[in-house]
Amino acid sequence: MAKKSYQGPVRLSDLSGDHVKKASADQAKRPSQQKEKPRPAQDLVQAAQALKAKKLDQKPQRPGTDNDQEKSEEAGLSGEITKIEAQKRRKHRFNIYLNQSYAFPVSEATLVKFALAKGQVLSAERVGEIQAAEAAAQAYQTAVNYLSHQLRSEKEIRQRLQRDDWPEGVIDQTIQRLKELRLVDDLVYGQSYTRTAMRLQKKGPGQIQRKLKEKGLSESIIQQALEEYDDQTAQDNIEELAAKRLKQQMRKYAQRDSEQRTVRYLMQKGFDSDAAKQAVQRASQDLVDDDLEDDKLDQQGQKYWRKYRRLDPKERYFKVKQQLYRRGFEAGAIKQWLDQEMEKEEG
Repeated sequence: MAKKSYQGPVRLSDLSGDHVKKASADQAKRPSQQKEKPRPAQDLVQAAQALKAKKLDQKPQRPGTDNDQEKSEEAGLSGEITKIEAQKRRKHRFNIYLNQSYAFPVSEATLVKFALAKGQVLSAERVGEIQAAEAAAQAYQTAVNYLSHQLRSEKEIRQRLQRDDWPEGVIDQTIQRLKELRLVDDLVYGQSYTRTAMRLQKKGPGQIQRKLKEKGLSESIIQQALEEYDDQTAQDNIEELAAKRLKQQMRKYAQRDSEQRTVRYLMQKGFDSDAAKQAVQRASQDLVDDDLEDDKLDQQGQKYWRKYRRLDPKERYFKVKQQLYRRGFEAGAIKQWLDQEMEKEEG
């Protein structure tokens, strides 16, 4: 078979028109290898802002977070009620459809209050009134649920509703309604808290006063509430706490140190400093055991005597004396113990 002789490279001009069209088509089918130019940073920022705005527009709003009546009028939310649908997951809640489109949800109470029914035509102003009433009803229900566990002060309820982003107008309306129903009364709350704190928790008047102030009660109401704390109960509480605390402290510390620690504890509980000192003195008279105090002094003294055994006698004496005094032992008892130990060392 004869071989074809080499005729040199083929030029585009030598190809027929069909060959050129086919080559161009094949080249067009190939994926472009040219990299896409990076978008400027400003374009990326604008795109991100647009996406964020779109998400915010799609986020459902809580009824009553704005002036619903003005909002409904501006949006033109009005028309004929074409459907009232019970919600599947929440009992006593209904979805209202206007002109075949979902419009807003309502509670059963709002449904009955405004006598909403299929075929009824609602103006934008009427829709605003319905949504405002629905917001007030939901805020009220939130407050009632919050009160179902225990009594609350007005400040606590206000903070609870603010946590759900209810507008101040709705919050004020809710609190006013609760006051009218006597579900919120700061004086009743303060008196109840005082009785519970003094009987069960043995808190002093000062601590109760600070707590009621944190709850938002006025000074005049706090003083009225503290009248529930009678003198006899205060005396019984401080005596009981002083005896119990001092006994615990004296197992670990010297008498003077234990007394000081107990006084500080009683003051933290809300009792007056003078009353605390007197209660501790009385408790100390009943609890102090001289033999027990001597045993604790000897125990602590031996520990420090061994710790500083490598010091010269004079410095050792001073170091141990200093440590025992810090532990609350009497200076005379410390000197007597150290003198005995020095005699043992010399003997």
